[in-house]
Amino acid sequence: MLDPLYGYLLLLIKLYEKKQYKDYSWNFGPDNSNNRTVLNVINELNSHFNNPIKIIKKPVLSKKYYESKMLMLDSSKARKTLGWQPKYNLKESLILVSDWHKSFLKKKNLLVFSKEQIINYFN
Repeated sequence: MLDPLYGYLLLLIKLYEKKQYKDYSWNFGPDNSNNRTVLNVINELNSHFNNPIKIIKKPVLSKKYYESKMLMLDSSKARKTLGWQPKYNLKESLILVSDWHKSFLKKKNLLVFSKEQIINYFN
């Protein structure tokens, strides 16, 4: 989650400096090479926990609704205009998320833990 947050901070700095970016919508997402299905993401997260999430697939009873198999963000504007790019790949990001959640479950000081993750992001 640190990569998108850093992107929004860069955008806020530009807005504060009176750059003309306020009329755009912005995406801060992974490189296309890091795009995965929801099932891939769940399986990766499950690999970091002793109590994995059970996946239940239900048959689709109606053809009225279509759910995309892959959702992708186009971050090209953020890359070109702000010079932003993700530092972490998907696997690294999911490790950070799972470590944070484990700390939450162990009732650790999340402010301290989050600060450590942020400091590591900039080192």
